[in-house]
Amino acid sequence: MKPLTLSTLALALAPTFSFAGSDTALEQTRAFFTALESGQLSKIDALMADEVVNTIPFHASGATTEDVFRIFEGREQVMAYFAGAQQFIPEVAFVDPQITISASGETAFVETRGDMQLADGRAYENLYVWRLDFEDGQIIG
Repeated sequence: MKPLTLSTLALALAPTFSFAGSDTALEQTRAFFTALESGQLSKIDALMADEVVNTIPFHASGATTEDVFRIFEGREQVMAYFAGAQQFIPEVAFVDPQITISASGETAFVETRGDMQLADGRAYENLYVWRLDFEDGQIIG
């Protein structure tokens, strides 16, 4: 199996077509973001394959070289990342998500703005672009 990643990249994409498998990817993508917003870690966990990989291709400093990528491999590490993020950013809302499903129906790209609040009460607004890769209806990257 080729390595796949759950990546936040800076791309602008919008939904434009439907192919075999794309309905499942669209449904699972919506379920994933709904679970993130509602803080339901058990629902996020249920969407993940055991071999999921979450790659965050940048550092908090803004560096984007591969040596600073944060890579979480396997369900346990990925879920620990989301649990930690939930503690740091307890209020999560995604504004106007734009979802594009690949022609294969196995990858979803999502561009959205975050309207969030950090645990210390400060606002946290950011632009996000995610790549979700699917296999057998589960997120693998």
